[in-house]
Amino acid sequence: WAESHPDTVIVVTADHETGGLTVIENNGIGVLPTVTWSTGGHTGVNVPVYASGPGGENFVGVVDNTDVYHIIKGLISKT
Repeated sequence: WAESHPDTVIVVTADHETGGLTVIENNGIGVLPTVTWSTGGHTGVNVPVYASGPGGENFVGVVDNTDVYHIIKGLISKT
């Protein structure tokens, strides 16, 4: 969809990291895999931010989670 709408930016991130997701068993196409976690709560580890489309280059390197809002707001105000 985004390829046919060149004015669209897609941003993918997470609000926290929980650590140690391991796939135990592939249960086949269309079925969620069996997984386990090595931690039981949130961690302070940085999470990735992926972006594509116009302005996606603003999400490079380490981005503070509170800056994601400001970057997107800045992109919107330019349209």
